[in-house]
Amino acid sequence: MSLIRIIIISILFLNKLTDDPDNRSIFISPVKIPLSLSANFGELRVDHFHSGIDIKTQGVTGKEVVAAADGYVYRISVSPGGFGNAIYLRHPSGYSTVYAHLDRFIPEIEKYVNNYQYERKSFTVSLFPQRGQFNVNQGEIIGYSGNTGSSSGPHLHYEVRRSESEIPVNPLFFEFGTSDDIPPVFERLAIYPVNRNTFINERNAIKKIALAGGYGSYFVPGDNEIRISGTAGFGIKCYDLLNDSYNRCACRIPSRHRQQRYRDGWHNIPHPWA
Repeated sequence: MSLIRIIIISILFLNKLTDDPDNRSIFISPVKIPLSLSANFGELRVDHFHSGIDIKTQGVTGKEVVAAADGYVYRISVSPGGFGNAIYLRHPSGYSTVYAHLDRFIPEIEKYVNNYQYERKSFTVSLFPQRGQFNVNQGEIIGYSGNTGSSSGPHLHYEVRRSESEIPVNPLFFEFGTSDDIPPVFERLAIYPVNRNTFINERNAIKKIALAGGYGSYFVPGDNEIRISGTAGFGIKCYDLLNDSYNRCACRIPSRHRQQRYRDGWHNIPHPWA
């Protein structure tokens, strides 16, 4: 139906790659093992958007993590929650990279962190080394993968940010050995009454419809009549699949897209004609 086309076009339009880099090959993989992702960029979490990608570490800790490009360490953080043990690198390209949930750092950085912790008598620290104190070359080991902080299992959380603003960009914009060319799977459409004066098929209640189709093309089956009186909102239930991974990931909804509610995999979308 035309309704579905309008919703999908709206998502694609708002999802325009405005951060498309000039050079896609400036980074290499941050791990030396085969790349497999368990979570993608921009997923909606309980209280935030996922600001990077999660790289599987074969279910264990201690895998070598390397610098994705030449640069220097500009921040190191240690926390019992959040990113746990994390290293932040700044690169000449104007981008920065973040490596989180590490088990440990390389010895020279580990010693630097431990000395600061003992000096401050605090486990939780956020350090900002002087530029040039810890220079790194592309492919050089900077730490080892772990399960620290707010992590539910061994993996590497990897981010790419614009250095000037610290705003994350999609790491999959860059070519470093992984890709995501499998379209999301749409399961259901939901129509929400915005207030008591909204009626969907004569009822002031949410209407859910199972979608038909597949492979990036979906539609409302013809036996579903939709009559709306008043202001309504639309939602979709979907999941995304990543190359070389069996994980079902949340569909990526652009950060500019206003979210009204996110619950049980439902992504609420503003009324396309509002």
